[in-house]
Amino acid sequence: MADEPKTLSISDPRLVTLLGATLMSAAVLTVAGWMFYPLIGMLMLGAWMGLALIIAAWQRPMIMLWPLWAAGLYNYGVAAGGAIIKPTELIQIAMIGFIVMRITAGDRDAIARLARAGWLVLALGLIGVIAVASAAPHPNFFNVRYEVFNYGTLVYALLFFRARDWKMLLSLFVIAVAAEAWLTLVLRFFFNINGLEFLGERGGVFVRYMNDPTLELMAGGRNRLSGTMTHKNMLAAFFVLLLPLISVEMLRHKRFSWLAAVIPALAALALSDSMTGWVAMVIVIALLLVFLRRFDYLAIMSLFILPALAVGIWKFGEPIFYRTQQLFGSTEGYGTVSSRFEILNISLRLIEDYPWLGIGRNNFLLYGQTYYTHAHNLFLMKIIEMGIPGGLMFIGVFLSIYGRIWWAMLRETARLSAQGQYYHVLGLTLGLTGILAMNMLDYNYIHFSLGPMITVLMGVALAVSMDLPGVAEPNKLSL
Repeated sequence: MADEPKTLSISDPRLVTLLGATLMSAAVLTVAGWMFYPLIGMLMLGAWMGLALIIAAWQRPMIMLWPLWAAGLYNYGVAAGGAIIKPTELIQIAMIGFIVMRITAGDRDAIARLARAGWLVLALGLIGVIAVASAAPHPNFFNVRYEVFNYGTLVYALLFFRARDWKMLLSLFVIAVAAEAWLTLVLRFFFNINGLEFLGERGGVFVRYMNDPTLELMAGGRNRLSGTMTHKNMLAAFFVLLLPLISVEMLRHKRFSWLAAVIPALAALALSDSMTGWVAMVIVIALLLVFLRRFDYLAIMSLFILPALAVGIWKFGEPIFYRTQQLFGSTEGYGTVSSRFEILNISLRLIEDYPWLGIGRNNFLLYGQTYYTHAHNLFLMKIIEMGIPGGLMFIGVFLSIYGRIWWAMLRETARLSAQGQYYHVLGLTLGLTGILAMNMLDYNYIHFSLGPMITVLMGVALAVSMDLPGVAEPNKLSL
């Protein structure tokens, strides 16, 4: 009789010994690389962490959003090889690797979704190629990686979001909003700190403190809170993106314990002195009142939240009135109003000088010969970075995504309601609308934490609006 084929099981001592020796060797090589070649060590460590994330997320891919959001709030950078490596980008690389592995493994549902949304994936791939090509001849070429990674996170959410993930995602968003809001307020009122920056090139955590003369000189309001998001407008954008979704869910299921996150977030947003954030939130609240289709929601909003908001503005709204006065002031308002016209002139000059391939990402300050870092407009900035053809393609693709989400909200209400998705999509749509409104006068998308968050939520909203959860029966794949 022929010998039976020999196999190894997970409990086999030989396999355990082999895995132990392999992991020990990998650990030694990683530590040695970190000590003698920091960039290589960083890449090796990132590879191991990415592999661990992929294994953990194999059956529930959206679990990977937990470390992405955690890294986004406290995105400490490490200098390596002339670059600042951020945790978010390592997670995004793991996401892209995960996509390739699942497609290669024959995930029927992911392949079916990819076929349905093939136009978007191809368009994003082409935009990524244009972004790399436009950045190649210019300084700061390595920064284009953030652009490409953002497209990867959008596709990741599009392919792997499931309706069963809502509970997990909502818990993540509530915890993230509460953590950022409370930390921001504690820093300001207990330690008199406006914000923190986790930037490796500055040797660790940079504490942002601004006294009253500095704030007045910058026409920046009374507080200019930035939390851990490096800038007041970035902090405001974070809350504008997530507050509509968790607020709608709170009203829908009467989860008033979530007020522990919503109220401090609104307070931090008000004290951020971000004019664009305030305007965006007004737009979001106005649309929320239009689309809430039950009287009890409107009653709760009218009887409790709006009076509380009015009292809050009356008691603690002096910074808002001061900031508004600065906006229309002749001297103090220069930093807010007049500077925008100066930035516009610089932007038009750059487009005229570099019309076809642009100047690449993160070169506005250099080529504009200015101290402004960007054009304060997302779409204008993409034309400057990628040239007129590439910028127009970016605008077309992103407005198409946004339009498809709104189409589902307006024309497919019955289907969304039957699937229990209407209020989820409403919250997502309002948050993305607020971000779009802010990016008409700002450039929050460039932020290495907010960019992935924005594109992930775009992918989730697009998956629901295209009814992708019903494309194919999900199949379980084992490693």
